[in-house]
Amino acid sequence: MAASSSLNDSPNAYAGLRRVVLVVAALNFGYFWVETAVALAIGSVALLADGVDFLEDTAVNLLIALALAWPLRRRADLRAPASLSPPSLESRRAPRAVGPPGAARAPAAR
Repeated sequence: MAASSSLNDSPNAYAGLRRVVLVVAALNFGYFWVETAVALAIGSVALLADGVDFLEDTAVNLLIALALAWPLRRRADLRAPASLSPPSLESRRAPRAVGPPGAARAPAAR
């Protein structure tokens, strides 16, 4: 299959992207400290909150880097089991009327 041959399952498939994400995480973490120090020095709660946002961005980038380190096959194995998946679309549809459109339905026999 052409589609499966384009999916590289090696752990180094996303090494370049993972490296960029880690650099961004390091920059976010560094700027968290800079902004927090300035916020504490001038007493700015808004700047402190923005610094915490940089810390959150760091955490998200680290999670992305962790996910990129997993091979595709391993990520596919982590899918939810059938018992936890949402019900299918078929089970949520209303029953269809039998007959021509607009025709009245006969009452159900007892």
